[in-house]
Amino acid sequence: MKGSLALDFIGKWVLILLAVAVAVGLIVTFSGSVRHAIGDLMGGHEKKPVYVRVNLKTHEDEVAKVSELIGLCYKDKLNSNKDDTCFIVVNENGPFSITSSDINNSLYGGLKEKVVFKSNNYNRETIVISYAWADEKVIVDQ
Repeated sequence: MKGSLALDFIGKWVLILLAVAVAVGLIVTFSGSVRHAIGDLMGGHEKKPVYVRVNLKTHEDEVAKVSELIGLCYKDKLNSNKDDTCFIVVNENGPFSITSSDINNSLYGGLKEKVVFKSNNYNRETIVISYAWADEKVIVDQ
């Protein structure tokens, strides 16, 4: 009788220690994901958009700069899991004078299919470049 009680006691302790080890392993494994999820829910990791002030004088410079920033936005936000505004481009030399086809023609390869233009003509002093994670597309708006 005494031997079976001792084995029963040891067996319970082994099961308890095993359960604790599994719980600690799960906590260690998922603690980073849980922390990021809680931060996203609370809005703690929200980045402000970057204001890019430029003094572009030629049509080619305007197209090149906007195309470059579209590429940077797509590359930076590709693995993101939320919508985000990447850049607010302000031309201090006056309004832009470019079209969506100008920008689209200057984009490289597969990036052309990943950009949505909200306007055909960009003739204001500001262009907003943002990322829509559900569609994995860069949005270009005035």
